[in-house]
Amino acid sequence: VIVWEVGSFRRLLSFKHEGEVRDARFDSDGRRLVTASEDLTARIVEIDTGEALILRGHEDTVRTASFSPDRRRVLTSSGDNTARVWEADGGRQILRVAHYDAVRVASWSPDGRSFVTGSKDRTARIWDSTTGAEVARLAGHEDEVRVAVFRPDGAMVLTASFDGTARL
Repeated sequence: VIVWEVGSFRRLLSFKHEGEVRDARFDSDGRRLVTASEDLTARIVEIDTGEALILRGHEDTVRTASFSPDRRRVLTSSGDNTARVWEADGGRQILRVAHYDAVRVASWSPDGRSFVTGSKDRTARIWDSTTGAEVARLAGHEDEVRVAVFRPDGAMVLTASFDGTARL
């Protein structure tokens, strides 16, 4: 992973996972980033210092990772059929939710009170981010769900699938 400064294209930071990196995102203030890797870990990295916090616990490739809107938590999805929520400071796992097959994507709601997951099991699910309770199961796709995101106002969820459809 390499972080570049736009304009000068100066390298600010670089580090390596033990496997392919599947996802990388900044937090909302741009001071940290989180990565997801085939090495079964996610990493939270301070850009100024390069200090890394490794999130361990997944048993398969970590496919996506993102900070909550308030930057206090990280959401990961994995081929181990789970999505997990972690403390961004300290790395403690807070929640673990599961599908019947690999979780391909996980995304926060705009207010951070919930998140949505999309799975190879052909469903998307909305979860309460405090309790881990399943709020809704969105079924109907005929193949795995590869996109699951909230509309910016949080009023709708968009899913897209290998079946060639997108649904609201």
